[in-house]
Amino acid sequence: MPFILFLFISFVVLLWIIIRLLQEKSTRLQHIVFGVGTLLIFTIAWSANWTPGRQLRRKEPWHDWMMTSDQESYEFAHSIKLPEEPKADNFYKTGLFGIWGRTTSSEYFKHLCEVEAGEFVYKTVEDVEGIYQMRPRQEAISYKEMQDRYAMEDPYGYIRWEARNPHTLFANRKGYKYFESKKAPDWKRLERHGEKYLANEPVDQGMKYWRYWPDDSFEQSNAKNVNSLDSRYGFTWRGIKRPHDRENGIAGGELIILDLVTNEVLAVRRGFAKSGRVKSNKTGINWEVTHVCPMLNYRKGWPKDVDFTNWLVKKVLRPFVNKGPYTNKEN
Repeated sequence: MPFILFLFISFVVLLWIIIRLLQEKSTRLQHIVFGVGTLLIFTIAWSANWTPGRQLRRKEPWHDWMMTSDQESYEFAHSIKLPEEPKADNFYKTGLFGIWGRTTSSEYFKHLCEVEAGEFVYKTVEDVEGIYQMRPRQEAISYKEMQDRYAMEDPYGYIRWEARNPHTLFANRKGYKYFESKKAPDWKRLERHGEKYLANEPVDQGMKYWRYWPDDSFEQSNAKNVNSLDSRYGFTWRGIKRPHDRENGIAGGELIILDLVTNEVLAVRRGFAKSGRVKSNKTGINWEVTHVCPMLNYRKGWPKDVDFTNWLVKKVLRPFVNKGPYTNKEN
């Protein structure tokens, strides 16, 4: 932006000099020079108003997020009131004519990271045996979703493995005794790809929930369709909107951990992802390759695309350490 301003000032000075030199020339020639100069100014202004991805910066309205869960789970997640809600600070400046003095995407991302992003833990719980995933994530199966500026609700919090096999992240040797979710196991896909995360094909009895628990070897899991929950605690997620975020290639999301009995918020993680400057597609966006805050300090030996949600969940809801076989309740 300083460079654009320098060009503009330089051009005005140069145009003034040329007009003074042309004062004794014909009025027609002066008009031509002035017209060309004006056109050049508007060309520079137009170019400055494009994002690095070659998409014109546009104001709201958004186009809708893709619905990646049932309406009930979506509405509940977005209805949760946090103990500490971030306050609007009017940091973002649109600038003169939307050009000069406008906040850059990098400046805006840095500000959101410094002011809003982070983990906020209000309460921890010991010896938790099971956990409920209140809002399963849906796998993004096409590049169109990853390259759409608006379609993904929470690019920051999305991890493909969590969308595919979340029970393997939580119900394991170092995790919880059982994991509950509305997400039914995709047995056909597991069988087709030879992924042996489930011991046997589960029976869908038309009930609302699914419960998963590891077998005695912790190599595979069992799954059962049930009509009620054993879990006292759960977690959900939601996308968040900030003024001018998506037009700058920025997307935010929150992970929220709750007491299911009291609806008390135990912890929140708020983060942002910044894309843009992608030259391989027309949108300039690829949510698979982003700068993020806060970043996860990965544990040695753990895949980077696996340990993103459960590291906070297990920090707040600490698993029962005296492992023993889980006795599934009939319900």
